[in-house]
Amino acid sequence: MTINELQQAVLNDLTTELQDTPNFNENKLALKVSNAILEIEEIRRYPDSYSEEMIAADVERFRTTIYKLALYDYARIGAYGESTHSENGTNRGYIDRDKLLSLVVPLSRVL
Repeated sequence: MTINELQQAVLNDLTTELQDTPNFNENKLALKVSNAILEIEEIRRYPDSYSEEMIAADVERFRTTIYKLALYDYARIGAYGESTHSENGTNRGYIDRDKLLSLVVPLSRVL
């Protein structure tokens, strides 16, 4: 699976889950999926010797993490920087986003 195919597969899954929610916006959701993939790639720090196919295969291992990151970021649209929210008797708390990335570790060091 290529990175683009992975991105589309995650987007399709999230669209299925979220399409009936108020104010659903597929373009914003696609951006969140794309950014989640880029974040995984950034954390992994692939050596120059990795081909695009090797990177895509490795990133695919983090499909559920990409899904969770994109969903988390999409759900937080309009609530940037909030760790809790209270309105009309409803209280919301948010998990620490970094916990979603706890299984993603670098492959190599930055020199």
